[in-house]
Amino acid sequence: LCPPKLEFEYITVLNKLLDTEKYTIIDLNEVLVLFVEENKNDIVELFDILKASINQIFTAAIGEVRDDLYSRIISAVKIAYSQDKIPVLVNAGVLYGAKLNFNKLLEDNIIEHGIHPVIILYPGHKDSETYYFLNDKIASDYRCLIID
Repeated sequence: LCPPKLEFEYITVLNKLLDTEKYTIIDLNEVLVLFVEENKNDIVELFDILKASINQIFTAAIGEVRDDLYSRIISAVKIAYSQDKIPVLVNAGVLYGAKLNFNKLLEDNIIEHGIHPVIILYPGHKDSETYYFLNDKIASDYRCLIID
């Protein structure tokens, strides 16, 4: 858990502190930008069709097979696991902006049965016993251990 205003400072420190032999930092901003660049035409069309359901632009519906942001994030985690490294997700605000279901990500079979935990730099704050993702969306410690 880190204050959103200090997220970039935390990322800088993580890049310096974490041993690249043991950890892989996955920058979700980079994953998003690459996804958009490679799917520009499809995304424009999907925005026209799915204006009210932005999450479906970035996550394929159940049974639908297409390139999406969600599967790219899971793929990056799988690559880290294949290298016997701990995945560290940074710039997690992408999940909120793309309306990706945080719990779905944590419950994904790859993460749930992964050889290592996934670390997520979580921009938000805790007020009493309530966590707020990006100081806005009420969150919980469901399926995770939050370190203040």
